[in-house]
Amino acid sequence: MVLKRAILYFRTSGEVGKANRGFGLADQKADCEKYCNQNGLEIVNSFCDDGVSGSDEYLGKSHALLEMLSSLNGDDLVIVTKNSDRICGRGEYRAAWVRREIVKSGHQLVCADQPDYDIYSDDPTSVMMQKIIDAVAIFEKMNIALRLAKSRRQKVKKTHQRAAGKAPFGYRWENKKLVIDDAEAPAVREIFKMAVAGFSCRAIAERISSEYLVKMNGPRVNWILKNEAYLGKMKYGATEAMNESLALIPKVTFGKARAGLRRRKK
Repeated sequence: MVLKRAILYFRTSGEVGKANRGFGLADQKADCEKYCNQNGLEIVNSFCDDGVSGSDEYLGKSHALLEMLSSLNGDDLVIVTKNSDRICGRGEYRAAWVRREIVKSGHQLVCADQPDYDIYSDDPTSVMMQKIIDAVAIFEKMNIALRLAKSRRQKVKKTHQRAAGKAPFGYRWENKKLVIDDAEAPAVREIFKMAVAGFSCRAIAERISSEYLVKMNGPRVNWILKNEAYLGKMKYGATEAMNESLALIPKVTFGKARAGLRRRKK
């Protein structure tokens, strides 16, 4: 008996191997492979968007999804994913566009967690159920965002540490804690020293790039001179906490550098 062929699609909102490790990718693979094994489907290919949000504005970054849809052609393939939220996302435009492309190709879409899901159905009950599923997905996303925001605020309050994000120049992440980068710190101190002396951001950037072999430009220098993290101030939204052990620049020096910026602007 010739098995019907299937292609798998996975999407993680958090990139595997990064701070948000894309929890759920293993479950997605296991559930989709299990469905194929139980239903006599031969897996011929798989596509994964790693660390891509399901929002409308991130559709262009869903390279694996775009590649998968463009490769369908006339082949008799079944698209298998864990649930409709993985492939259709949480944005109305993205969902409508993905459904249209799959329907236009004439391929079957199977959701392992939603056996009754039918992308071709125009039955009012089915349409209503899909709207409910989409609403639940959005609700879950907002809950996750809320929990994450609360967790990050608590981290700033209790540990006086940076909540998340890329480490500012002069710092690095170590065991989920922000620490001073001894290799970059001298360049930061030189930036503030030159700013106090009256040098322009462009002139500072040129010297730092030349002497410290660091890629620097005027706007980046301007951002550094305004960033209160160099005083040891850790912030997340309106939540702030001082951590003197992370202060790279004395308060007086920081103030003089900022005053120099304002004078040059005038």
